[in-house]
Amino acid sequence: MAVTVSGTSITFNDSTVQSTAASAPTTDTVLAATAGVTAGAVGSYMYAMAWGTTAAWGGTIAGSSLRPSAAVTNGTTMGGANVPYAAFQGGTWRVLGQSGSYHLSLYCRIS
Repeated sequence: MAVTVSGTSITFNDSTVQSTAASAPTTDTVLAATAGVTAGAVGSYMYAMAWGTTAAWGGTIAGSSLRPSAAVTNGTTMGGANVPYAAFQGGTWRVLGQSGSYHLSLYCRIS
C-alpha cells in the first residue's frame, strides 16, 4: 500500500486521508483528569519521607522506599505528637524537591 505524507496528513493509495495531528487538551479536561486521580495512583502527588535511600531533585525513587508524611521523625511529628507510620507505597515516583536530612519531599507517581 503506497502512502503519501504531507504535513500532518497521510494519504493512502485508496485516497483516504488520516490526520496525525492531535489537538491540545483543554484546561477543563486537564483539571477534571487531575481532580479524578485516586491517591497513590499514577499521576497523583504525595508529600513523603524516603527511607533508606535518597534521590536528587528530578530523579526517581521506588515507592517501596516512601512513606506518606506529616513531617514524621522517629514516630512523632516535629511538634512532638505521637503519629503512627504510614504504609510504604508502590510504583515509581519522581522527586519534586528536597528537604534536609529527613528526605521529606513532594513526589509524583509516574508508574
